[in-house]
Amino acid sequence: MKSKNLFRLSIPALLLVSGAAFSQTTITNSKHDLSDPAGTNKICIFCHTPHNASANSVSLWNRSLPVQSTFTMYSSPTIDMTIDATGPQGTSLACLSCHDGTIATDQFNGGPGGAADFITGNKKIGPDLSDDHPISISYDITADTAFNAAAGTPKKVGTLPLFTNDNVECATCHSVHDDSNGDFLRMSNNGSAMCLTCHIK
Repeated sequence: MKSKNLFRLSIPALLLVSGAAFSQTTITNSKHDLSDPAGTNKICIFCHTPHNASANSVSLWNRSLPVQSTFTMYSSPTIDMTIDATGPQGTSLACLSCHDGTIATDQFNGGPGGAADFITGNKKIGPDLSDDHPISISYDITADTAFNAAAGTPKKVGTLPLFTNDNVECATCHSVHDDSNGDFLRMSNNGSAMCLTCHIK
C-alpha cells in the first residue's frame, strides 16, 4: 500500500518537474532569459517564486505589479467591445511589470533592483497603450460580429486563449515561454494567420 501511494505522489511531481524543465528550456537564451552567470544565474526567479508571490497576480508572480490607473488604455469611437476602464488586468499587468519601462528587470523579490536595468527601445511599451492592440477587452461577438466565435472551457478563439471575463490580454497572442514563432507569438502570423484567427476581416 505504501509503494502505491508513493507512485501516486510521484506522477504529479514528475509532471511538474518536466513542465518546469520544458519552460526553462524554451526560455534559455531567449530574450526572456534575464539570468546573469556572473550574478543571478537563475532563470525562473525573475518572474516566479514558490513563496510570497505578489497579491492578486498570476503564476506565483515574483515582481511588483504596476499601478493600473497609470496606463492610458486603447480607445476608439468605432470599437464595440468593452475595454476595462480600470486599466490592464491579470496577465497583461504581469507583462507590463517589465514592459512598462518603469520597473527594472532585476527588481523582483530578493533581487538587487539595479537602477539601470530598464527595458528600452521597441520592447518598452510604456504606460500609453492607446496605440497598441487593445488589451483587457471583452471578446464578445454579440457586440461586434466581425469576429470569429470563441469556444471551449476555458474559452479560446482557435488556439488563442481568452482570460478572466473572456478578455483578450497580452498572453492571448504571446506565449512568454516559447519564442519559436518569433516575438513570443503563440502561432505564426504569416499571411496574417494569427490576426485572422480572431478577426474575420
